[in-house]
Formats: sequence, structure tokens, C-alpha cells
Amino acid sequence: MNEVSPFTSSQNNQAESRYFDFPDKHRLADLLIAALNEPMFADQWNCLSDDTFRPYAIAVLELSNAKQLSQSARQSLYKDMCLRKRIDVLSDVLAQTVPARILKLLGRTDWLKFTRRDWKQFFSIAINENCSGLVHVPIITNTLIRQYEQIPNELRLPALLRVVSNLPVPADRWIKLQGFINKADSGQLIEYRRGAGKLSAKGDFWDFYFQCEGKHKSPFSIPATLTQSDLLEPIMTPQEMVSESLNMENCLASLISRVHIGNRIYFKKRDGYPVNCELVRSGQQWKPGSILGFHNSTIPTELKNNISSELNRLAKSIYVNASSSELESREDFIAQLSQEARNKFSTKATAKISTLLQSIQAKSISWSNGAYVILERKQGGYVQFMSSPDGNEFLIEIASHKYEEYMNRFLNVDVIDLIENAGFVWPFGKQNFRRWFSVSSQEDFEVMAETALAILSRIFGLNNASKLIIKSHIPDSN
Repeated sequence: MNEVSPFTSSQNNQAESRYFDFPDKHRLADLLIAALNEPMFADQWNCLSDDTFRPYAIAVLELSNAKQLSQSARQSLYKDMCLRKRIDVLSDVLAQTVPARILKLLGRTDWLKFTRRDWKQFFSIAINENCSGLVHVPIITNTLIRQYEQIPNELRLPALLRVVSNLPVPADRWIKLQGFINKADSGQLIEYRRGAGKLSAKGDFWDFYFQCEGKHKSPFSIPATLTQSDLLEPIMTPQEMVSESLNMENCLASLISRVHIGNRIYFKKRDGYPVNCELVRSGQQWKPGSILGFHNSTIPTELKNNISSELNRLAKSIYVNASSSELESREDFIAQLSQEARNKFSTKATAKISTLLQSIQAKSISWSNGAYVILERKQGGYVQFMSSPDGNEFLIEIASHKYEEYMNRFLNVDVIDLIENAGFVWPFGKQNFRRWFSVSSQEDFEVMAETALAILSRIFGLNNASKLIIKSHIPDSN
């Protein structure tokens, strides 16, 4: 390679910067431009067979605080990096022995994005003899480095590390995950490690996180008096609702959020006879709801009357307290989303969606043949509504990674917080994110419309409601 000429103009600087493949606005650009005037350094930098030199050089320049050195000291440093063994220079800069294996790791760092603090953290992790996780990560990002030490040791597996290389997870989530690990028995721990070893996308990570959290197995807040019936047994957890839905071939699995928000309690017959029934909250009172058999079939009249009588008795035993703090928090969050939509979108856009929602109210023939409205962003992402057959409730769904693979790129921690705070149920099968809204007034339709617009804005970046693709469907009653 010919000797590199000094840079004499900004135009030349840009040309040489491109030739030596580092960004003009890199925080060490000036130092690198000076270093590339050293022919030996330039040869090393531009050597395509050596992918470790560039991240090595950047790390040394950062860690030696080269910007503070005199010009002559920097010139010596540039030559030193090329003439002496790299391990020696790194060891001098870090004031500790650097294992030779670190040079291979350097070649896989996303070094252009590393700061001085990131380099310190990288070497702190890489020098640890017990730390082998980075060896299996194809690209070592600063996102991974910044959270590496918070990741439970038991889960530092290649698959999980690759996913969180591009997924910043807050410290409190890692702390909770470590807590789940600490409480796990040996069988659960094997299950967790197996799950962590299979991750390939952001959605997989959050599936794994909520699996470890055990929310799907956590009991609903159901009054103790309801467990004392000889005839009926309350369905106590989301997992039990999914299982019962499969056994009965009905839609219970889609109704979990109804129980979470406190307006439904579902039962099965204690002796195993195929019946599901419900108590429905209406204001401060509870009353019997649907009573259905296998695949939502009718059941014998006498049995139905007995179950209805027992439901009435159980309803009277429930003391309706004020809204729980969790429920109040969710409704406050929905109010916040509504306000965001009013600030960002026109009343005309809200009114259009609200009118469409009213047009499908009570038009669903059944849970499997529903009236619906879909609001879809042209670039991907949707929110959809379905009316209950009686029109008193609407199911709202956000596209999930279970249906749409592209959703994985949207599932950062802010989106996860939104989904949880707004009361949507995390899918454990092939479902969307779901929750139910009760409707009794015009204002409820407006709130649903505003909530949908705010969700489309926050998750998918919608900034103009006119760019929505809107579809509606009312099933033929004949």
C-alpha cells in the first residue's frame, strides 16, 4: 500500500474517511485521521484480513484518553499499537493482563457505537475467566454490554444473549427475572434454561419472561366464598381458562381479560359434567350470565335452572368493594391514552372511528361469527374491534407476534409497558393482545376510538389518521 498523504482539505478528509471506512462524525474521527497519516497504522487499519485491528485501535484510543495527549505522545501511541504486540499495549492501557482470546472478541464488537464507558465494561466482562457467554455472540453490541452483568448467570446462553444484544431490558426486569430464577425448583430451572436456549426474536424473549413470571398461572382475584360451592367450581387462573376452553371447544381462552378487569367470574361444574357458566358484574351488583354446554350447546332445562339458582346464591355472597388500585391504574392509563389521541388527532378522525364502532354494535351473530372493525397502518400494525353479540362489550385486539412476525421489531420495553398498563392480556397461544371494553354510552365509543389511535401512534408510529386502512364487516344473519 502506498504511503498515505496528509489531509489538506475537507473534501480530501471526506474522501479518505470513506476509503478507510469510518464515519466522519465518529467521536474519534480527528484522532483517526491523524493516525492514518502514519503509513504503518494505515496499513493495519486497511488490512482486510485482520478484523480485530480497528476495534482494538478504537479501544486503545478511548481507554488511553488519547484526546488529552500531546501530538507527539499520540504519534508514539499510534506507532506503538502497530510495532508492539497488541496484548502488551492493551495490558498497559488497562493496567492488567489481557488474555489473548480477547483479540477474537474485539473483532466481533460493534465498535463504532462503543463509548469509553462501554469499552471499560467490555474488558471487565471479557477478562473474567468465568465469562464465556460473549464467545457465542456473533455481534457484541453496546446494548448487550450495558446489561450483561444484570442477566442471571443461569440464562447467559447464546440464544438469549443474541436476542438481548438488540433489546435493552430495564434493570428492574432483570431483577425480577433473577427473582423468578431464585424461586424455581430444579425442574423449573431446567425448563427455564431450555426456554432461554430457544429464543430467536424479541417476542420470544417476552414470552419467556412472562412464562417465568408465572402470570398465566397466578390466581385471579376471586372471592373465597365462591370456592365453597358443592355444585360449581370457579376457574382460578388464566392457564385453567385456556385448558377449559380446549376441553369444551369454546371461547373461554379469549375472555381472560374480562376476569382481570373484574367484570366476569367463570365456573365449571365440580363433578366434571361439561358446563361452563359465569357471573357478570353490573355496577355494584353481580348476576348470573351465560350457562352453556360443550361447544356452547344448550343443556337440560332442569340442570340449567339448578345452576342459575346456585349462581344467584353465589352472587349475593360477593361483597363488591371499591375498584382495586390495579383496576383504577389501568383505567387511568386508558384516560391518558385518550388524551394523547385528542392532542394528536382530529375530532373528525375520532368521530369516524366511533361511528364505525357503533355501526357494528350487537351485530355479531356469535363469538366465531362476529362483526368487526380493523384499523390498519399501511406500513404494518393494526388494532381491531369486535362487538359481543349483545353489544354490551367490545373486544379490542392489538396485532401480536403470534400472528405477525414483523411485530417482533416493535416489542421494546415501552411497548410492553403500554400493553400491560392498558390491561391487555399477553397471548400464550396463537392470539393477539386482548382486552374487553364495556360500553353503555356514546362516550365509551369515543374512548375506544381514541385508545386505538393512541396505540397505533405509540406502537406503530401513526401520525396521520388519514393514512389508516379501515375495514369493517357485519355478518349476514341469514
